[in-house]
Amino acid sequence: MANIQKRRGKRGTTYRVEFMHEGKRISKSFKTRKEADKFNSNLTLNNDFADGFTNAILSQMTLSEAVIEFLSKYTKKDQSIISRLNFWSESIGELTLNKVTRKQVKNQLNQLEKDGK
Repeated sequence: MANIQKRRGKRGTTYRVEFMHEGKRISKSFKTRKEADKFNSNLTLNNDFADGFTNAILSQMTLSEAVIEFLSKYTKKDQSIISRLNFWSESIGELTLNKVTRKQVKNQLNQLEKDGK
């Protein structure tokens, strides 16, 4: 997860985005908060952009594997969570965790809504 810091210096205010990549702290500075937020969003949402900035577990474990692991430790009685997680496992479960984007989730939710009508 990236961190945005507001910095004041002789040349005015800048915004620094810090994130970890392969165990090293990397930072990039921007003149405006909007630019820093956009960069941070790209780190979070864009598959190609984010691939280089994720850890090994996220790039190796699929969503289905994560669901199976979670359910193996799940001890509560809420059966609806099991069916909801199975839906996600069936629809985009083949993707590694770092490849799941908000856009894909929204698309699946929209499809689910269409199928329910």
